[in-house]
Amino acid sequence: LLQKLRSQSGAPIKDCKKALEASDGDMEGALEWMKKQGSLLRNKRSDQEASQGLVGVAFSGKDTGAIVELSTETDSVARLEMIHDLVNGMLQSILQSPQPGDAPEIWELSSEAI
Repeated sequence: LLQKLRSQSGAPIKDCKKALEASDGDMEGALEWMKKQGSLLRNKRSDQEASQGLVGVAFSGKDTGAIVELSTETDSVARLEMIHDLVNGMLQSILQSPQPGDAPEIWELSSEAI
């Protein structure tokens, strides 16, 4: 039962054990318990301010450029190589998008859209 819950949820074994204990061994109850715990964690984290981050700037030619700001909760996350790669990838994607007259001047993507 534990292995089945783990394969369905993708959660760590420790969390699966807690869920099964909380639901008295009921698989559906365990999945429901895990969903509730996940939503509680999301709500708790949504209160935290993303006051750190990274700004990337790139140019293509004389008259085309892009600026990307990526906000994070901590400066240690902003220093990660994969975050720098993400910002650079976003910059390149923007520069390769339609010409300025064909696209909105400002694009904003919130974390909910990701």
